[in-house]
Amino acid sequence: MKIVRLPGTDLETSALGMGCASLGSRISANDGLRFLNEAYSNGVRWFDVAPAYGAGQAEQILSEFLTGRRHEMRICSKVGLLPPRGNSVFRNIYEIARPIAQKAGGLRRFYRSLSATRNVKVPLSPAIIVSSLENSLRRLRTDYIDVFALHDPSAVDVAREEILRCLEDCISKGFVRYVSVAGDEEAVAVAARVGLPFSVFQFANPLGSSLPEKLTQIKGTEPAMVTHSVLGLGAERDRLLALSRTNPDLERSIRDAGYTGHLNEVVSNFLIGRAFVRNPNGVVLLSMFSPGRAANAAKLTRISLSAGSRAIYEKLEMLASRKDSNNDS
Repeated sequence: MKIVRLPGTDLETSALGMGCASLGSRISANDGLRFLNEAYSNGVRWFDVAPAYGAGQAEQILSEFLTGRRHEMRICSKVGLLPPRGNSVFRNIYEIARPIAQKAGGLRRFYRSLSATRNVKVPLSPAIIVSSLENSLRRLRTDYIDVFALHDPSAVDVAREEILRCLEDCISKGFVRYVSVAGDEEAVAVAARVGLPFSVFQFANPLGSSLPEKLTQIKGTEPAMVTHSVLGLGAERDRLLALSRTNPDLERSIRDAGYTGHLNEVVSNFLIGRAFVRNPNGVVLLSMFSPGRAANAAKLTRISLSAGSRAIYEKLEMLASRKDSNNDS
C-alpha cells in the first residue's frame, strides 16, 4: 500500500480509502465488518462515512471495527445529509432484498433511482453542525474526527461567516482535526478560494475533469484531495468501453501499459490506476465490499508511470474532454 501525507496537513495515511456508503444498507453489518477487516489487512487506513450512509447505520457499524485501532485510522465523517424519511421501513426492505442486490448491479442502481431511498438534505446552521458532530462522535465512539466535511453544501453555505466560525470552533475544541467540503465542483472551488478552515477537498473526478488543476491554480499550491466515484456505478467503465470501441488503438495501448485480463477487468483497473495518477498525493475512495477488491486496488496504488503510460492517460483525458465539448455544443 502506498502511504501519502495529504498536502498542507499532517495526515499520513493510505492512498486508498474505503467508502462506506453501503455499509448497513446494501451490505449487512456482518459482511461489512468482514470487508472492513479485509481492507485493513491490505493496508487501508482511511475510512469515509456519514450520518446518512448505510441507511443511518454505517457510523455505528464502523465503530465496532475501530475498537482497538482508532489511533491507526483516519476517519472522515460529514454533516448535511440525513437518511431517507421512513428509514426504518427501508432497512427492512434492504434486509429482505440484500441477497439479490448483492448479485445484481442493476438492482443497486434501481434502489438509487427511487426518490424514497434518497438521503434528505438539511439546512446548514451552527446548531445543526454541532448536533451532527456530537451524534457522529457518539456513534463512532471516538472523541475526535480527523476530517469533518460539509456534505453536498451549496456554494453560498460554504462561504457563510457563521458556518466558518462554527467549523473553526470545532477545530479549536479538538473535536475535529481538519475541515473539508465534499461536494460539487462549484462548492469545492469556493472552499478553495475561502481557504481556512477548509484544508481538504473531496469530489468526484470523472474522465475529462480539470478540477484538480483548477484547485491547484486557485490555491497556488497542491491541495489535499480525496476523490471518489472512480467507476461511477459502471458509468465511467461503460464510457471507457465506448471510447475503446470508437478508438481501436486505445484498448491495445491500455494493455501495453500493463493492464491484463478480461476487457471489463482491464477497464476497471485502468480507471482505478487513473484515479491514483490524477490524485498522486491524496486519497482515492473505493467501495471495497467485494472479495479481492481491496487487495487488487492496494496493488494499483503503486503503479509505475512510464512515459508511455502517462501518454495513454493524457490521451484518454483528451478524448473524454472532446466528447464533453461535443455534447455541450
